[in-house]
Amino acid sequence: ALGHTGRELKAGACACLAFALMQTAIAARVVLPMVDDGNYTLWLWSSSVLWAASFVAYLAGYASVLLKKRPDGFPA
Repeated sequence: ALGHTGRELKAGACACLAFALMQTAIAARVVLPMVDDGNYTLWLWSSSVLWAASFVAYLAGYASVLLKKRPDGFPA
C-alpha cells in the first residue's frame, strides 16, 4: 500500500506488529496442533484472535495512508 500511495517503502511499527501477529497466528493454527492436539480448540481460537488482531493493527497503521491524498501529487 505504501508504494501505491506514493510513500516511502518502509514498514512502520503497526505493520511490523501486524506481520508478527499474523506469523504467530499461523504458528498457532498449524504448528501447535501438531505438538499438542489435545488443545486443538484452544489453538484454533488463539489463531482466530491473533489473525483478527493482525488486521486491526494493519488497519490502525494504514487507514490514514489509504484515506489521505498522495504526497507526490499524482492522482489516486
